[in-house]
Parts: sequence; C-alpha cells; structure tokens
Amino acid sequence: PASTVATDHELAARLDTNRPRCVCGRLARPNVYHFADEHFVVDELAEARFVNWQRAAIAACAAADDGGARLVLLEIGVGQRLPKIRKAFVDVLDAARAAGVRATLVRINPAVDSDASNERDDVVVVRAGCAAALDAIDALAFGGSGGGSDGD
Repeated sequence: PASTVATDHELAARLDTNRPRCVCGRLARPNVYHFADEHFVVDELAEARFVNWQRAAIAACAAADDGGARLVLLEIGVGQRLPKIRKAFVDVLDAARAAGVRATLVRINPAVDSDASNERDDVVVVRAGCAAALDAIDALAFGGSGGGSDGD
C-alpha cells in the first residue's frame, strides 16, 4: 500500500500554497500580535476561518471510524505573560475532549511556570527550547536524526 507519510517535497509544496500573501502577490507578514505591535490589524474574517478550522479538526478526529484519531496541540514558546494564548489552547483542548476526541496539549517552553492547567492529565509540559524539543519529537515519532538545528 502507498505510504501516508508525505515526502519533504510534498510538504514543501503544500506549505508554499498555504502561506499568507499580500494582494500584490508577495509573501505577507503573518498577522501575529507582538508586544506593543503598531502594525497588528484585527481581522474578524481570519479569526472566523481559524475558529472554523479548529471545529473542523475536532470534528474530523471525532468522526474517525477506528477511534485511533488523536489531536495533539503544540503550544510553543508561550509563557505566562500571554494568558490569552494559553487560554485559547486550553479552550480548544476542552472542546476536543467534550467532543470525545483523545486530545493532548504539549507546552514547549524552557521556562514554563507553574499553572493550574499544567496539572491536568491531558497537558504535557516540556521544559526545553523549541528546536531541541521538536528535534526530539521528530526523532521519537518519525525516526528523524533529531539534529536539525542548534538554536531556537
């Protein structure tokens, strides 16, 4: 049978078509709020698409016939100074669990502070830098070399 694992070339092609673009056709800056960001634009349509995508991902996992579907949320580099983002991840986790989906939130941050949500059995805290943690996940899950980068 054909492999369900995409090749690097296939992944690159998918990512290239799924990157935000300006109306002029050039790559756009992601509309991510940074501290005191003067250029952030509230985009209600983008927010609605994101919420719809979340619901679709949860529904797809819930509808899996074999019960083997699992949703893993990766929260990377989000510290306690960003409570809205942390809450958004927990909200998606709770929605997935309420739909009967086996879901886990993985928080990757070298300085994760204590937080009541970290004590949940469906939250895994990885106290490591992003690159090191993702390389380790790659090595464990996909047999990767685990040595893709030196920094975060």
